[in-house]
Amino acid sequence: MRLLLTVHHGLDPNTGAPGATLALGNELARLGHAVSYLSHDDLPQRLPALAKEVLFPELAPRMLRRRAAAVDVVDASTGDAWLWARLGRRGAGTSTALVTRSHGLEHRFWEEEMTEARSAGRRLPLRTRLYHGRWRLREVAASLRASDACVFLNRGDRDYAVARLGVDAARSHVVANGIPAAFLEDDATGQPAAGEIGIAHIGSWAERKGSRYFAAGIGAVLERHPGARVSLVGTRAPADLVSGAFPAAVRSRVVVVPEYEHERLPELLAGHQIVVSAALAEGFSLALPEAMARGLVPVATAVGAAPELIRDGENGMLVPARDADALDAAVSGLVDSPQRLAALRRSARETAERYSWEAVARANVAVYDAARAYAAGRSASAIT
Repeated sequence: MRLLLTVHHGLDPNTGAPGATLALGNELARLGHAVSYLSHDDLPQRLPALAKEVLFPELAPRMLRRRAAAVDVVDASTGDAWLWARLGRRGAGTSTALVTRSHGLEHRFWEEEMTEARSAGRRLPLRTRLYHGRWRLREVAASLRASDACVFLNRGDRDYAVARLGVDAARSHVVANGIPAAFLEDDATGQPAAGEIGIAHIGSWAERKGSRYFAAGIGAVLERHPGARVSLVGTRAPADLVSGAFPAAVRSRVVVVPEYEHERLPELLAGHQIVVSAALAEGFSLALPEAMARGLVPVATAVGAAPELIRDGENGMLVPARDADALDAAVSGLVDSPQRLAALRRSARETAERYSWEAVARANVAVYDAARAYAAGRSASAIT
């Protein structure tokens, strides 16, 4: 099968959606499919990042017109191909299928961003409200409705799109992301030294990731447990800004790694037993299963795919969003119970073994086949 994958970012293997797109593409290629990409890297390099974000969907029709005839499926991130579809999918063959992929439904992210702004008593800038709160959401909804199939990372996003955006349930699929096989090559569930515990946070230090709740909850854990330490990996924020969010007395036990290469993550997680996500909205946090593969117990807010990945009390812990006290209690409970922590670490590792990129790629191929069948039927109906 000939596949064109689009993503509204540069193709950086060390970041979320682009990294997942490249990993999926690599596995699809390994299975024998021909894979190509369309991204911000195809735009003029002189354009600033903000201009690329805004203009990519408007410039995509021209780029897709030149390339769509040579592929069987265009797999486009939400918002990327809505205008191309509106213009009649120019350049595409009659059976070329359009699949729209959500890396986390923007409408739900926006709702959480508005809730957080209101709780903090601040007003979002007009530009943010006009673009991210209106125009971008319209692009996303239009792209989902115009597709032959849609892929979501969790059931909550799919159900929202069907119930509130008018997306056809029969053409909506839930397919998770995967983890590299190398992350599972060795058993990383060894016991920590008595009285010591390593806590990890993987991902950007941002409001949407629940940064202030994480700092409050984990800061309290560090204050009560002198043998505990926390590493924040991939914050994309200065170390002093991140560590400064924690109580002064514990900052010596806060390690910040602003940037890292993805293949180094197992090394960076060595010596840690718990991974914490305080996210307010999420699609499918790759940080959780990747850390679980390294024997870390996930303590995560019950958003995005976390409730589908984590069985509360069996292979991890789920807590409400925006609840620093719940984070504190869940993590402290694990720190204070080494036997329970060890049992959950083994269970977390077993869960991660089910999330191979090969299985994910094969599930996506099944979606592509369904999309092509629908596209062929649509074309036949149009002819008759």
